[in-house]
Amino acid sequence: MRIIKKALNVENCGNFIRVGTDAMSIRIWFVTDDIIRMRCGFDDSFAERSYTLALTAWDDDFDEIMKKYRHKVEPKRAREIKEDAESFAIIGNKLNLKIYKDPFAVEITDKNGCILHRDQPWLGYREDSNKRHLHSIEINREDRFYGFGEHTGKLNKNREFL
Repeated sequence: MRIIKKALNVENCGNFIRVGTDAMSIRIWFVTDDIIRMRCGFDDSFAERSYTLALTAWDDDFDEIMKKYRHKVEPKRAREIKEDAESFAIIGNKLNLKIYKDPFAVEITDKNGCILHRDQPWLGYREDSNKRHLHSIEINREDRFYGFGEHTGKLNKNREFL
C-alpha cells in the first residue's frame, strides 16, 4: 500500500501546480476561478482518457472523439505560492489551497476562509495492494451528498450507510 504521508515541495509548472510527496506526484489545475482539479500520479503517468469530462484544461486521448461535447479552456494561474514550516499555500483568484506538509492533507477554502474541502490526514491519498486508488475526506453532519443515478432511496445520501 502506498500512502502520501508528507508533502515535500510545490512547483508552479505554468498550466498546473505540481506537488511532490513521499509517495507520488499530484497535479493541481485551476480549471476556472471556481473549479480546482487535483490528480494523483499513482503510476507517474498523467495520461487522460475520459468520456465524462465536458470542461477540461489539459490534453486528453479522447479529445477527438469528444470534440462535440468537450470545451477546453485555458487554466487560471495561481496568484501566489507561499511556504511556511507547516504548509504550502496556493492562492487563487477565488479559491485557496493549503497543503499540509506532515501529515499530508489538502484543505480548500474560499476567500472568506470557509472550508470547502479537507482531506483526512494520513488517509487522504492512497493506493492499496490491488492498485485501487482511494481518497478520504472529512465530512460533517451538515454536508449533503446527492445521488442521481439509477438507484432508489433517499435523495440525500449523507449518513445513508452508517
